[in-house]
Amino acid sequence: MNIDWVDDWPDRRKRLEAFWYGDALDRAALQITAQVRPFPDIAAPDSLEHRWTDIDYRLAQMELGGNLYYGGESIPNMWCNLGPGCTASFLGSGIDFKPETCWFEHIVQDWDSFEFRIDPDNRWWKLIKDMTAAAVAASKGRYFVGHTDLSGVTDILSHLCGPDKLCVDMLERPEKVVKARAAATKIWFGLYEELYDIVNRDGQMEGSCSWMGIWHPGKTYPLQCDFSCMISPRMFEDYVLPELVEQGRYLDHVIYHLDGPGAVRHLDALLAAPEITGIQWIQGSGGGPILQWLPLLKKVQRAGKMLTCWAGMDEAKTLLEELSPRGLLLHMGCYDSRETVDEFIRFARKAASDRGKGRT
Repeated sequence: MNIDWVDDWPDRRKRLEAFWYGDALDRAALQITAQVRPFPDIAAPDSLEHRWTDIDYRLAQMELGGNLYYGGESIPNMWCNLGPGCTASFLGSGIDFKPETCWFEHIVQDWDSFEFRIDPDNRWWKLIKDMTAAAVAASKGRYFVGHTDLSGVTDILSHLCGPDKLCVDMLERPEKVVKARAAATKIWFGLYEELYDIVNRDGQMEGSCSWMGIWHPGKTYPLQCDFSCMISPRMFEDYVLPELVEQGRYLDHVIYHLDGPGAVRHLDALLAAPEITGIQWIQGSGGGPILQWLPLLKKVQRAGKMLTCWAGMDEAKTLLEELSPRGLLLHMGCYDSRETVDEFIRFARKAASDRGKGRT
C-alpha cells in the first residue's frame, strides 16, 4: 500500500510495527506535522448538527490534510467522529451537539428493563457506517480511515445512565452493573468488527487505527475509562479491569488512554495486566507540564509497556534524552515548516544513538 500524502510509507510502516512490538529502529516513533500550504476556506453548513453529520463537509475537511507535511510516523487519518463515546447513541441515546464535543442523553433508569441491542435502522449507527464507507471510497490512496470513537465499555454505561447513577448502582446493584457490562462488551465487539470490515475493503487499510492516529497492521483500539476517576482502585479492578482484559485478548495490541491525575491511582493495576500492552499518558487540565510526570513515564517503560504521550518540542527533546526509544511514540502537534520537523527528527535519531538503545 502507498499513501499519496506521504512519500515513505514502507519505512513508516516498519517503524510503527517496531513500536507495537515494544522496539525501535534508530529512534523513537514520532508524530509531528507542519503546514506547508494555506488551508482553503470551506463553507460550513448552517446548523451545528450538520457540521457534525454532513458527510460531504466532513470529507472536504479531510481533504485539507493534503496541505500538511506528515513527519516521522504521522499518517493522514480520517476517523468519523460523533463525539466521545457515540456508542450510547447507537443504543438509543439522543445527541446534544456542541461546537467541540457531544453529550449523550441519559436514557437508562433500570438496567433490567433496558435492551442492549443495535437497531439496524438507528440513525447514528447508519450515519457512522455510511460516513466510514464514503471516506474509504474517497480516500483513493491518500489517507487512512479509522474507527469512530466507540468509547470504553464502562464509559458507555455512564453515558447511558449518568455517572452519578452508575456510582450508586456499583454500590447497591453490583450484579446488574456486571450484567450490563457484559452485554455492552458484546455490543462493542460487534461494532468494532463491522467497522473493521468496512475500512479494510479491498485491502484499503491493511489494519486499523482510531482517534489516536497510530496505524496497526492488525486489530487495535485505544482502551479507556474516563469514569474511573470517580471510583477507587478496588472498584476499578472489580468493574473495569475485566472489560479491559477481555478487549485486550480480542485485539492484537492495545494502548490504554490514562487521562489525568485522577486516573493515576489505577496505573498499577493496568501495568500488572499483560493484556494491556501500552499506556497513553495525558496529564489533563491542571496536570502541569509533561516533564513533571517523568517518573510515571519511566515507570510505564520499566513495566515493559509501550508508551505514548503529547509533548512540545522542547519537552520532547528532554523526553528523548530520558526515556528509552523502544516502544515510545511522541505526539508533537503541527509546526511552521518542514525543515523544523526534519531537524527534530534528526535530533531524535541522535538522542537514541547517544543512549545506546537504538539499532539500525
